[in-house]
Amino acid sequence: MNNKNREYTFFWFIENFSYCWHKSRESLVSPIFTTDGLESTAWTLKLYPRGSIHLCGIYACLYRNEDDGSDMFVMNYSQSMVSGKISDSFLKKFTANFSKKSSKGCFFKFKTPLQILAKHITNDTLTMRCKLWNGEGNADKVAPICARTRIGIEHISLLYEVEDFSAVESNSKPVQIRSRTNKGCVILGSLHFKDSMCHEKNVVLEIKPSDNNQILSKCKIYLLDTSGNIIKSTEIDSRFEVERKETQRLPLFLKKMKF
Repeated sequence: MNNKNREYTFFWFIENFSYCWHKSRESLVSPIFTTDGLESTAWTLKLYPRGSIHLCGIYACLYRNEDDGSDMFVMNYSQSMVSGKISDSFLKKFTANFSKKSSKGCFFKFKTPLQILAKHITNDTLTMRCKLWNGEGNADKVAPICARTRIGIEHISLLYEVEDFSAVESNSKPVQIRSRTNKGCVILGSLHFKDSMCHEKNVVLEIKPSDNNQILSKCKIYLLDTSGNIIKSTEIDSRFEVERKETQRLPLFLKKMKF
């Protein structure tokens, strides 16, 4: 049994994938998984949602960590993204010589994460599958190794009333808004009233979290009348930008209405 080839399969589930905050060249890293039958080598997957160096799509690579195996290790491996039916999507196969602390990669040709979300994943969970095996011919399959990464998100809803809204003049002093979320982050905002090119009045809302580690990815703003009916609404969704925009400040424009 010890002389037979072994095949290891590693599943990495990434929940809330569309909320990846990473800029170009920034990676999301999986937990370490160890292959006892492949000289106890240790591996991680690295995923670059907005591309790596000289690449403008999604980039995935296999990284060998420091371990007790040989300094150089020849191995076959494949990487794929998996649909909800656990069928291979965009399968890439390689044979490579890995030294310790080295990585090999394969490039998934998508311009933005939106194309993946629309066609290949459900419930906003991306599944990466990596297979490792040595030698030629049939290999003994080892029980799959599974890991899960959850990108934390918080849905925030706040209601703010502006007194004498219809009487507020353009270019007046901004109205300050402050609200604390359930997780303790403070949302800071200000309302600005400005004239537009068409001599109409616009309401500009700028918001940002007090914690610089918090990223605002989606924002919906509703202008309500005194009865709570929606008069105007607008939305910003920056999740699918090829280059992540600075999303901590979101100016939103609403025409000021008289009511």
